Amino acid sequence: MAPSQMRHLYFLTVLFLLLFSFAFSQTVIDQRNQTIDERIVLESIARRWKIQIRDSPRSPCELSNEENPWFGCGCQNTWCKIEVLNVSGMNITGGIPLELFELRSLKILNLSHNILNGSIPREVANLKSLTHLILEANNLSGHIPPEIGNLTELQYLSLSANRFSGDLPRELGKLAVLEELYIDSNELTGTLPLEPNMTKLTTLWAFDNNFTGPLPEVIGNFVSLLDLRIFGTSFKGPIPSNFSALENLRILRLGELENGDSSLLFLRNITKLSFLSLRNCQIVGPIPVFFEHFTNLTFLDMSFNKLNDTVPVFLKNLTSLRHMFLGNNNLTGNFPLQIITENLTTLNPIGTSMDMKDTSESSDSFEYIILPKSEFLHKQYFSLYVVIYHVYLCMSKHLLPYQYSCVELQFVFI
Repeated sequence: MAPSQMRHLYFLTVLFLLLFSFAFSQTVIDQRNQTIDERIVLESIARRWKIQIRDSPRSPCELSNEENPWFGCGCQNTWCKIEVLNVSGMNITGGIPLELFELRSLKILNLSHNILNGSIPREVANLKSLTHLILEANNLSGHIPPEIGNLTELQYLSLSANRFSGDLPRELGKLAVLEELYIDSNELTGTLPLEPNMTKLTTLWAFDNNFTGPLPEVIGNFVSLLDLRIFGTSFKGPIPSNFSALENLRILRLGELENGDSSLLFLRNITKLSFLSLRNCQIVGPIPVFFEHFTNLTFLDMSFNKLNDTVPVFLKNLTSLRHMFLGNNNLTGNFPLQIITENLTTLNPIGTSMDMKDTSESSDSFEYIILPKSEFLHKQYFSLYVVIYHVYLCMSKHLLPYQYSCVELQFVFI
């Protein structure tokens, strides 16, 4: 290679290295400035909320109420970005500041248990890296913005216990990796715009809202569900038959379904349940034999339905059961003493035609046994009378006949 060519190559190499070095240093400066800008934004928000936010020396995964408020950063070399902001239970008032949505690397945002008002700004769409958005227990209102559907990395969304109203946005169905959804205790209307692809859902709380229409059949696609709670709404029955696919459920609470009789057959394969409440769901027919396999049940409420026939003896197999509510049904016959196990502490057969005259013989394990008022006239052991919303329970365990020990119970019915 000629000397002139060597000099030319050397010059180009040096020029390339200088340009690369300048570009790299400029990138580092930009990244540092970006981090400084984020902290300035955070400090501005903290001044508005009149709180002090400190950096956490630990992993953002270690969110704790004992370390509140705090933020956590994700760092690569000298480049740090704010990824976690936890400001829970600090009595913060006012609206959600727009500056918050400049923290575009946020993965976890927890503003729960404050007194925030106003609506969720549409700028929430800027937080595309969010995996956890926790706004529960505030005073937020208005419609939930459709831009929330842009948060496609969301795994946990809690909007519980606010005053959100209107229909849920259809864009909610875009949250395909969502695992936990809490929209209970609001003023939401319409239906649940969920999509069949939301199969990662493990928890769905939608109770205490103004939802209408049929109970959504799409829920039967969410086979990973562990906890499903929909009651205190105006959804209509019947319970979709495809709910039988929800075999992983541990907690099922449905209630106040209007119209449309349902049977219990959809429960046949959902045998892992520990908590089952189907209160006021227009359930018809007898208690099916497969209930004997629900050996993990600790709580059973099927009150205010149309159950008929007798209480089956095979319920004695439910040895973990602590609370059983069967009141206000069409059940008849003698109540089988065999099902009263040592773990059963609460029993409510009010509003049935069952004969309970021998129940007191197996009552030693009971904390609460709730019997019809008529039993007071000829029974020495238990009596019940109701005054307004207070329930008085009188027992004569280990006492002489007609010497009653009474306690006042409130909120007996769940």
